[in-house]
Amino acid sequence: MNAEIGPLEYISRLNLLEQLEMAGLSIKESSKLEKARYTRFYTQKMDVNKWDDINELTQAMVDLYNGHEFSLLRQ
Repeated sequence: MNAEIGPLEYISRLNLLEQLEMAGLSIKESSKLEKARYTRFYTQKMDVNKWDDINELTQAMVDLYNGHEFSLLRQ
């Protein structure tokens, strides 16, 4: 699972990145440049054994979304 900030007006983007930093996330300096368009600020993965098993894939997605780390980001 990845969480990214997509294209935003520069000032809004910079403000959001600074708020994420104040919340404890690490943001690269290059992400704060006006030419930057996307910034990935969260990545988490889970092993899936059977990619053709819709139940296993769905459960992995739910587990990642409801995981402790990602729930802290949503607060």
